[in-house]
Amino acid sequence: GIISYDKEFIKYVHEELFCDIISNSINYYKRNYISYIASIYRAIGYLHNQFEEIHDASYGIDADYDTKWEEIEYYNYDNNYISWKMLVELMETISGFEEILSNIISELEDEYEEFVGDEDFEYYDEAEELVSGFRRDVENINYKIKDVCYELKEMVCFEEETTTFNILSEKYGSVAYDESLEYYLDIASNEAREEKEDLIMEAKEDIDFLLQYLDEYEMILLSYAAKLLSMSQINDEIDNTK
Repeated sequence: GIISYDKEFIKYVHEELFCDIISNSINYYKRNYISYIASIYRAIGYLHNQFEEIHDASYGIDADYDTKWEEIEYYNYDNNYISWKMLVELMETISGFEEILSNIISELEDEYEEFVGDEDFEYYDEAEELVSGFRRDVENINYKIKDVCYELKEMVCFEEETTTFNILSEKYGSVAYDESLEYYLDIASNEAREEKEDLIMEAKEDIDFLLQYLDEYEMILLSYAAKLLSMSQINDEIDNTK
């Protein structure tokens, strides 16, 4: 290689040589689905991050004398840090994954029109089956995730402080005044805390379902990314032996 500071030469490389190389090059893959595969992998990365965030908001790790310093995972029955904002963002984002699917479908439909009668027509039957399965699996897992998110809404939206003052007002308003106010405030606070802990306990199954669905989603997208890559097919015009 060489390093050049010649402005005219650099201009020639950028404006003419690169353009000439690109115009005379051919795609490595006969059918270029790489951009869609890249989008699917970005979706997988997002799902993995959401799995970690929701898991860490619900589970902790113990490692002490009682566990012989072995790390033991436990469900946090005292506090949960999943927010409704987090779940809404998740639902909105997975809905956007269907746009990736629509783009792939449009691309395949265009190819159908162009290549019907071609020797590769069997490939399009395979592609149509792939897209149908992709649509079914994505819509199904999206429905499951949205359903369980709404099941968790009561727990994640629970406001302990507001509930404390509601209990104080509704149950102890007639007696909670002057020197007895702090006493009844403690009682109301404990009752609100028990409500919250009950909701966290009841939410465990739904949280585990949500984590399971996110993991399944990753596996679904990985599978379809691999299938799309295999269907891309290396261009017959490329001869790696030369």
